[in-house]
Amino acid sequence: MKFGKTMERTVKEDWKVYSVNYKLLKKKLPSRGSDNSSMSMSTSTSLSTSMSFSNDNTNVHITKSNSSTTTNYNLQNLDSEDEIKASYYPSFWEIYTQCLLVIETFHRQKMNWAIARFKNCESDVERHRLEAVVANTTSQQPASQQEGVKCLSLKDVRGALDTFADDLDTLLEFYNLNFTALSKILKKYDKRTCSKVRSIKLEEVKGTHPFLLNGGMVVKGYKERIEEIRNQVRRLEWW
Repeated sequence: MKFGKTMERTVKEDWKVYSVNYKLLKKKLPSRGSDNSSMSMSTSTSLSTSMSFSNDNTNVHITKSNSSTTTNYNLQNLDSEDEIKASYYPSFWEIYTQCLLVIETFHRQKMNWAIARFKNCESDVERHRLEAVVANTTSQQPASQQEGVKCLSLKDVRGALDTFADDLDTLLEFYNLNFTALSKILKKYDKRTCSKVRSIKLEEVKGTHPFLLNGGMVVKGYKERIEEIRNQVRRLEWW
């Protein structure tokens, strides 16, 4: 199965707007055998793109600019022949850059979501811990059993943690898939233009978007924290 179809089939429907636009980048690749020397070094391009979306009750808006900007490339400022060659294809690199911007926005949004989920889970576990202490030292009725007080049972907390862990696995799969998309499209770009920019660009992505490579340390840390909370729940169930 071709990779574009794999992305279409695998990515969650409401996440597709955030993913690398592999299909469009593929269309914007330089044509085979194109004559670089005949192309103008001054191109009229729109450097800002509009995108408005909503996910997990968090609204994100990227400012739109309809104005066109003339981009002039100074060959003396380019470090290599490959970078000079890349300057002939501004539309490909604008879309590439915009894809990275959108997925970074998505990542910040999902981290806010994860922090909120952690707070809820930790709050429920702490409430059960305090109730267990009270129950063992006094005859006072636990707060969760008092009329009008709502609290997840330990079973429900455990279920919420399991769902949270599954959601993080889905997120990690999404990140890995998008890193693969970048790797594959850059490989195609190198092949079309006889360049060697793929390794350079992927190193840049690893530095600016580390979460795309196996989720980065942050998401992995979240998964470890979930396991710690699970252990707390198990101890409370045995108390």
